[in-house]
Amino acid sequence: MGVAIFVTFQKKIPKVNPWDMGGKLLAANLDKLDRVAMKHDRSPLSFFVSGSPEELDDFIGEKKGKWDVERERKFAKKMARKVPRAEQALWKTLEKELNKIDKTIGAMKKIRDLGPLPEQWFDPAAALPTVRFLQVYVREKLKSFGRNVNLLQADLAAVERFLKLAKRHKVLFHLSIDV
Repeated sequence: MGVAIFVTFQKKIPKVNPWDMGGKLLAANLDKLDRVAMKHDRSPLSFFVSGSPEELDDFIGEKKGKWDVERERKFAKKMARKVPRAEQALWKTLEKELNKIDKTIGAMKKIRDLGPLPEQWFDPAAALPTVRFLQVYVREKLKSFGRNVNLLQADLAAVERFLKLAKRHKVLFHLSIDV
């Protein structure tokens, strides 16, 4: 379970599978990476996030049987009171992360309520400078990205690889969110 970000191409590129990346650490650090990018006059990665109206509906959970964030948050809060003291911090952290997801979903519902948004496609050359800058930044500030920083580095390297392929094949892209 978790949110992941991956590259979607407007047209298929032969022998390329954009699902060949984890994407979870990129999603988990997207806000921080966006702040760093903007602080250094780069386009934030979230600028390149788009999707079809159907994907947006899937993400925000309006269809029957989708993930219930509120139920999960209540469970985490309940568990934080029941488990031994050593585990309480873990459950409280989970509750905080679920709150962030809930806020994101709320914002996306507001956007969706504005009406169907067209799927947007971007020139990979526009995103490559940001991705390359963030790779250097993460490499220089390893400790500030936690113990799984190697997975974040792998995600950024995969995004760069896919954008270079898209540029070479003259194919537009966007970043997609998967839950």
